Amino acid sequence: MTLETATPPPILASAPTPRAIPTDYVTYIGIDWADRKHDIALYDCATKHWEEDTLPHQPQAILDWVNQLRERYGQGLIAVALEQKRGSLLYALCQYDNLVLFPVNPRTVTNYRKAFQPSRAKSDPVDARLLVELMRKHGDKLEIWKPGCPQHRALRQWVESRRMLVGEKVRLTNRITASLKSYFPQVLDWFEDKDTLVFCEFLERFDDVKAAQAATADELTQFFRDHQVVRRSAISRRLQQIQAAGPPLTEDEAIVVPAKALTLGLIALLKAVLAQLAEFNQRIAELFESLPDAALFQTVLGAGPQHGPQIASRLWRRPQPVSLGPSVHELHRHCPSERRKRQKVLGSLALVLSHFPPPNLCRMGRPGPSTFTVVSGVLPAAEAGGKESSKGDSGFGLQMGAHSLALLAGWQTLR
Repeated sequence: MTLETATPPPILASAPTPRAIPTDYVTYIGIDWADRKHDIALYDCATKHWEEDTLPHQPQAILDWVNQLRERYGQGLIAVALEQKRGSLLYALCQYDNLVLFPVNPRTVTNYRKAFQPSRAKSDPVDARLLVELMRKHGDKLEIWKPGCPQHRALRQWVESRRMLVGEKVRLTNRITASLKSYFPQVLDWFEDKDTLVFCEFLERFDDVKAAQAATADELTQFFRDHQVVRRSAISRRLQQIQAAGPPLTEDEAIVVPAKALTLGLIALLKAVLAQLAEFNQRIAELFESLPDAALFQTVLGAGPQHGPQIASRLWRRPQPVSLGPSVHELHRHCPSERRKRQKVLGSLALVLSHFPPPNLCRMGRPGPSTFTVVSGVLPAAEAGGKESSKGDSGFGLQMGAHSLALLAGWQTLR
């Protein structure tokens, strides 16, 4: 059996990943970071000597330490490795031009330590030295930290912060539901969505079933209309449910009074979170619309105001856009090693989009001629390649890669 050795055309041609190009660094520094202090290992390339120190996690202490390095080494480049790709220490060090930052995965340091220390004893100063060794001996395999596009970095930060608020909203609604079940379970059937202002203010105004039943139909109708409930069927249904709710679950004040106080306290917190979420949504929408790629992500069916910014923030990994090669069909015409490399690229793109519905990503809403040509050429090629693939090839991975390439094709077209 003869293997084809010709160099295959690239499936994805992109800007090279920033690597540690051999540079005359004046010193190497490894930092094992912590919340309050950081252990530092310094290797002076001129004297070949090691130095160890600790650095308090304080802005003034970090500034003084960097100024000391500048007085000692001038404007020479200093390689700094730390087990942090995003965080307070990296944010503090990235503003200095003489520091070249190497974010290292903590697993890399852990496995490197296990390889030479079978006892698995861990020490912060030792880990700082291991970071220096990784830079000196395997610097060509480490990536240099690059800030990237400020707009996309800000969008990613806004999206992740919003996700935290959404989690807080879910936690509060679950606690409110649990509290209401102990004395006022009827209201849970009257409102399907518990994370709305109408639900919160209804409980503030009618704190138990007797208060709700004591209100007149006109009073309840006006309340719902004031809270943007305009459908007559929804209002009528709720009025009927309130009148047919029956007696309270319990009238024991030892249970009802504390539960009401807890519910009202949680309601106040939920209203604050909902107000912040509305502000976050507005800021994210404004920032998303200012991006040059927003026109593409707005055409992705099913993206919506939340998923569109999420897709944009996850896909932006490099400062240069990704361009496409001839077709995915070429993937299966080369030797297994080359095929695996390209499958890894497609798999990484598929992983980025794994949280979103795959069919929606390939159906562009308003595709232009160039976009339609690329999409229609990529998907059939991937399907044909999947039929001819060997046992080691994954048809699902190729389809996901095709969806990813389709989205990136439109991205490149609009750029």
